[in-house]
Amino acid sequence: MALAELSPDPEAVQRTLDYAVAIGAMTQTEADLRLEAANTRIAIEELNEAVVAGDITAEQAAEAFRLLTEGQAKSAQEAINAATNTKQLEMLSVAFLAPLMR
Repeated sequence: MALAELSPDPEAVQRTLDYAVAIGAMTQTEADLRLEAANTRIAIEELNEAVVAGDITAEQAAEAFRLLTEGQAKSAQEAINAATNTKQLEMLSVAFLAPLMR
């Protein structure tokens, strides 16, 4: 069962876990936890690919990684979008507040 959890195909992981539950090899709760871990691993791999391709900065990747590992994002794209939006908001805040601080 563990080998299928290493698959980059989320549907293959889900099918394998469903099978494991059906034959009594694990409980549904265990399967749910394994699926969450597998999906996080897949998302982190996608995040790594985005870094290597130069699609995001190291800072954005670090924030996206944090969001994934804390469960605040469910996919690499969701984490990247949130990390990018957070950085843009920070830059806007600084640009807006700087004149007020003078």
